[in-house]
Amino acid sequence: MQHAGILKEAEATEEANMRSIMMGLALAALALPLLAVTRSSTAEPVELRVDDLKTPLGIDNISPHFSWQLKDPARGAKQTAYQIQVASRAELLATVSGKADLWDSGRIESDKSLNVHYAGPSLLPSTRYFWRVKLWDVSGKPYPASPVTWWETGLLHQDNCHAAWIGFE
Repeated sequence: MQHAGILKEAEATEEANMRSIMMGLALAALALPLLAVTRSSTAEPVELRVDDLKTPLGIDNISPHFSWQLKDPARGAKQTAYQIQVASRAELLATVSGKADLWDSGRIESDKSLNVHYAGPSLLPSTRYFWRVKLWDVSGKPYPASPVTWWETGLLHQDNCHAAWIGFE
């Protein structure tokens, strides 16, 4: 008889433990949406492209267009403003403040992230340009700036080709 009482007590304890575990899991499931409200440390602009290409070489477009994506897992996250910075050297943009010596769009209030045209000074042929983009969220807080990337212009105009024709004489 005493053995049956101990067995019932053990079963009751196990059942109580299972209820505690189930309650904990239910509370954790309810808390997940609250955790999504805070910005992830990995939220940033990604997939930077010039004329739809990553780090293109030989672009002959005198007004290339920039595109990017916002990577932010938070619910309702979206870009409300952007700033494009273009420099002659990557080091100029590598700091948080960044110094664009060629073109800085300034903060543009827009959710546009596709085909944003370059509006700086005329580009030089066969030159590498470095760029990055900064974004702002719905509450006006800045995301971390994108990594610095680059594109290189081609000849841009036929006049810039000074090669002699190679042929049979």
